[in-house]
Amino acid sequence: MHTPGNVTEFDQYLAYVQRHAEAVATVSEHSRLDIIDRLAVFPDCVSVIPMPVHPCYVQPRFDRGFVAVHGVNQPYVLCVGCIEPRKNLRRLGRAFELLKEEDSARNHLLIIVGPQGWDEGFSRALAESDAFPRIRMLGFVPTEHLPSFYHFASAVVYPSLYEGFGLPVLEPCVRPASCWPPW
Repeated sequence: MHTPGNVTEFDQYLAYVQRHAEAVATVSEHSRLDIIDRLAVFPDCVSVIPMPVHPCYVQPRFDRGFVAVHGVNQPYVLCVGCIEPRKNLRRLGRAFELLKEEDSARNHLLIIVGPQGWDEGFSRALAESDAFPRIRMLGFVPTEHLPSFYHFASAVVYPSLYEGFGLPVLEPCVRPASCWPPW
């Protein structure tokens, strides 16, 4: 699910790691097992150092203004992640299109937050969708705005096909769910 250039670059990096590293640190047990499976390394030399969530999620400030400044003023479903094939965003767009007749989703937007990756045709695929008027690709959103985006979302989706860790799944879980107000 990567470009040939990405794969070549990563393979070169892994070859370098095999020749020079005495230890490898990674972000999850899943990634650790992938590394052990892919590289000729002694398993005890691969350690997990979990990724922390950003401090803004520990004591978040929820402000509807942080969401409104991005043009979002109605209920929405949120997806956070780089625009790349493994994030499964084309399928998410198709699924959102199928929900257009559902009462519970009719007035919702699909908000996609994250930088452009290597799915070059993604924007064009969305533009051809019947759901396009209800989908907003916001690109980069300042970190201090993200807790509010999670907080005020009707739902958060993470349809990724493959992740080493999946930090956007953990971010909204830091604070208690009881503080989610309805629209």
